Amino acid sequence: MKLNRTLLMLFNKLFLFLLLLVLLKCSPENPVKDLENVTVYSSNIQPVYSISLDSTATFGDSEGVPWGPVVRTIGVDKQDRVFVADLLGNKVHVYDSDGTYIQSVGNAGEGPGEFSFMWQLRINDEDLHILDLMQSKISVYDLNSFTHQNDFNVSIDQENQSDPDWVDRVSELGFVYQASDFEVLSNNNYLISFSLQSFGGQSNEGQTIETSIYDPSKRTYVQHDVHSFRADGTALFGEDQQAISDVIYKPRAQVDHTNDQVVYSWTEDLLFQIYNSMGAYQWSFYYPRESAVLDLNDVFTYYENRNNNEWMESAIRSNAPDHWPAFNSLIIDDENRLWVSSIVENQDTYEWWVLDLNDKGRLLATFPWPRNHDLLQVENGFAYFLASDSDFQKIIKYTIDLDGSI
Repeated sequence: MKLNRTLLMLFNKLFLFLLLLVLLKCSPENPVKDLENVTVYSSNIQPVYSISLDSTATFGDSEGVPWGPVVRTIGVDKQDRVFVADLLGNKVHVYDSDGTYIQSVGNAGEGPGEFSFMWQLRINDEDLHILDLMQSKISVYDLNSFTHQNDFNVSIDQENQSDPDWVDRVSELGFVYQASDFEVLSNNNYLISFSLQSFGGQSNEGQTIETSIYDPSKRTYVQHDVHSFRADGTALFGEDQQAISDVIYKPRAQVDHTNDQVVYSWTEDLLFQIYNSMGAYQWSFYYPRESAVLDLNDVFTYYENRNNNEWMESAIRSNAPDHWPAFNSLIIDDENRLWVSSIVENQDTYEWWVLDLNDKGRLLATFPWPRNHDLLQVENGFAYFLASDSDFQKIIKYTIDLDGSI
């Protein structure tokens, strides 16, 4: 009799668990309902560790090595040398691990190893790879001698090769896509990302991020339509060509990659989808969490020095949601951890989440950090933040200490 009662209790618990799963999958507001192999975490999940960051070096412009006004990407090699992409200066400034300047590589121009608009860089074992956005070109420099080795034309418009499936579709929408990001794969091919650079319409809908694989040894694309991710724009449109190009409260696509995987997310939710470098979906994980309440005063404060007009204020107000997106940005580090800047009601800070991609996205740690310090890279046990204001830019290197279980 006691055994039957125990079995009945186990059956009831199993039934309730299965019912919960069915309700979760069928909920129209549930973002995971169409996904397979997804891990859903509790809404009150707590991190496993505490974390501390301690500054150890600073990299910045000086009279001898001036930076241009736009720095948005860096690279770090195995020797902890830091490579700072000076986008408008069209140079990469190289520093030793302690912040000592070594030299700069690259120049403005359209010749070999020259740049019109340096945009992204990647480092593998022996080489520095730099993408020029305007020329659709990747230039390669040797990491030991810093000499120019090669240039590769990664434009999608090349002779003697087929076009991706998306070319006609985006053309009909009035979009212009360019190579905007890349990754060096383990076989030394490039995974090239294409995204919107300009458009002639009055709609955000239909924008995507598309990827193709380029083989440098053959100097041609060997596979198109590898990944295709939703990337609807963040603009608002009005009559007479009125537009706000980037509305801060609109969700957007966030993508990062390593040499064997790609993480995609739409910032509306803490839902992260993992794909392999050949385009196959692998798994997902999701943290259900109510997003921070949006205060329109914070939005107007952001735009107060941007030539506001009556239409702009009306458009921002009438299209404003009740809540901010769940997060702002993400980055994968060299230990396969995902760093995510979640949006909180305090508009001066982000709450950073550190998630373990080796363990189904488990939450390792959280910490608050100033919004005007952008995380650019996490490599070899160090985090590199870009601190900037109207007068200066500098990159600060921090040691990462994950303490014992909380």
